[in-house]
Amino acid sequence: DELHEAGESASDSRWPASSTASHENVHAVFLQLRREWSDDGEAERQDTFGVMLDALERLWGSSDRTGRRVMVPGAALGRLVYDLATRGFEVLGIESSFFMLLPAHFILNRLLYNERSLSIYPF
Repeated sequence: DELHEAGESASDSRWPASSTASHENVHAVFLQLRREWSDDGEAERQDTFGVMLDALERLWGSSDRTGRRVMVPGAALGRLVYDLATRGFEVLGIESSFFMLLPAHFILNRLLYNERSLSIYPF
């Protein structure tokens, strides 16, 4: 592998030890990916995000939404932010977890922007 080719070992003392918390954060990201961006998560998204989207539709209707600002605290992987933006709202998503921000940036600014999809195996 690349580490061995570079003359380094994964057990090298310069590499920080992986923590249980880091493993749990990565696991949480995979669960959230399934909820927010996969076909498997559609029903759950409809049950949660659908309630909020429907409430905003009732409040502001389908007229011009320019200037209608919505803040999404705990934006996770950005699906609700994306759904609101595609409906014409000005949206600010706030997320404090770097474990969520990094994949959210990749999804929103690389995959969707370039109209691409991605499969994660073995899922």
